[in-house]
Amino acid sequence: RDYFRYFLIKKAIKNFKSDEEILLEAGTFNKHCGFVLRYADKKFRKDRKIVLKLVKSSNQAYQHIDKKFKKDKSILLNAIKYGSDKEVPGNPIMYADKRLKNDIEIIWEGVKKNMPCLDETPSKIRKNRSFILKAVKINGSYLRHADNKLRNNKSIALAAIKNEPIAWDYVGEKLKKDIKFIKTIPLSFYKARKKWEKYIRNE
Repeated sequence: RDYFRYFLIKKAIKNFKSDEEILLEAGTFNKHCGFVLRYADKKFRKDRKIVLKLVKSSNQAYQHIDKKFKKDKSILLNAIKYGSDKEVPGNPIMYADKRLKNDIEIIWEGVKKNMPCLDETPSKIRKNRSFILKAVKINGSYLRHADNKLRNNKSIALAAIKNEPIAWDYVGEKLKKDIKFIKTIPLSFYKARKKWEKYIRNE
């Protein structure tokens, strides 16, 4: 049903690619519809007002905007803060200018939206203790992107495990052999981990 709806939206945009009203109506239909900018007239990709409306509605539109806007921090922040949700987290940061990809404020906003945005993070951020600690409290799996020294940090590793049992896989090898550390891990972790492993086996 949804596929058919998106097919009709795509077809409408292709047939009326120069119609601003149709573009905005289709592109702001829901957070899955940002893709329509790809099929619209290229002039709309260079219109800041239109670009802002579309990325705020769906960050999927971000990858199709004009190159000059991919250097605009305000547009990227709007795409992250307002054009994302749990259903459509996306990762507009990967399409941004290199300078913005290295901006700690940008990356933090992505982390808060649970985006997979730490893959190409600069080493200075991976080594930032306070940043990584806050990140793993949001999603324990972010531990995988931390510097090795931080993956062997007891406070950070424990916070990650409490948030997400799978984070144990990313704990530093040295810490995994630390009996004192292992004794600090709550029993609930082992129960959650057991359920997770059972789920994986049944998939």
